[in-house]
Amino acid sequence: YPLQIVANKRNGIDVDKWDYFARDCHMLGIKNSFDHTRCMKFARVVEVDGEKQICFRDKEIENLYEMFHTRDMLHRRAYQHSVGNIIEIMISEAMEKANKHILTPGKMLGISETLDDMAAYEKLTDSIVDRIICSTDDNLKESRDILKKVKERKLYKCVGHIRKEIDKTTLKEEYCLKLKKIGSGLHENDIVIDVVNLNYGMKDKNPIDFVRFYTKENPNVAIEVKKDEVSDLLPEKFAEQRIRFFCKRDDKKSLKEAEQALTDWCNEKNCTALGFDRPAVVVYDGEGAPTDCHYVLHIRVLDTVQNSRLRGWRMDKDHPGIVFVREYATSQEMAVNIHKAGAAVDPTVLSLVIPPSGLDAHR
Repeated sequence: YPLQIVANKRNGIDVDKWDYFARDCHMLGIKNSFDHTRCMKFARVVEVDGEKQICFRDKEIENLYEMFHTRDMLHRRAYQHSVGNIIEIMISEAMEKANKHILTPGKMLGISETLDDMAAYEKLTDSIVDRIICSTDDNLKESRDILKKVKERKLYKCVGHIRKEIDKTTLKEEYCLKLKKIGSGLHENDIVIDVVNLNYGMKDKNPIDFVRFYTKENPNVAIEVKKDEVSDLLPEKFAEQRIRFFCKRDDKKSLKEAEQALTDWCNEKNCTALGFDRPAVVVYDGEGAPTDCHYVLHIRVLDTVQNSRLRGWRMDKDHPGIVFVREYATSQEMAVNIHKAGAAVDPTVLSLVIPPSGLDAHR
């Protein structure tokens, strides 16, 4: 059981998680609702089937479910965030293209070749990015261009994502066929598909099923506690898959074609493509409108991370139902959504621009 303290392969409950939960939630400004200090107080070593295990008091089961919920939340909002993932993909592409053209001092090995030479591997620090960006070697031009895009925040654009279990082996091929069918100029190399698996740490299994508990009356007897004995509000599934579609080209025509191909593909697969990283606006009907005005819109911007970065909010009569914003003063304007008051809006999964019915140019 001592090994379970740091890296618990049985159920994933260990101090390694508790450490990065506390640290990352603090640094990200996310509230950590899991109380690890209380959990430690009620941890106890009990013999189970001839083997000693770390068990917990039965009343701590909801706290442990909260631990796995915190893990899932951190993966959704930070570790597997679309921006972080696409930056990682772009850096990986740059390193792959520079593999044989960036040589380490000494034995002059390529990037991938240093895996078998620890002395050379130790010299592969973050400085490799600056070496590529500052180089003038034509062989590094592709890598240099990709890394400059990352530096300038010109990332590959997410045209949508889906939540559905899909066969990954044929996914890109099927999507590219849809691009070809609509006559798009986009090719396979212009598309990036990022498959993200979210779970409670044990794929589709409930990790609490592998935890044993003890009661106040019998502290030396380990028992199982089933999910339906705890609450009806706990999740039915413990894993889901998200598939994000990115386009490397940033011109409007290419992005529109990529979105259209995704819509066609989703219609064939009977699933829905959701927009990504597009902020939302809530519209309130105005009361006590001035006599010289037909209608007043009171707009409240949802308090989300995306919206906090935006500026220059404006509307005009030629585009009813749409609000225009900029991320930076020099950025191009983008259209964002208007929802009627009371509409259900999930700020973590923001929808595409859909002008609400009834909002015309006159109003």
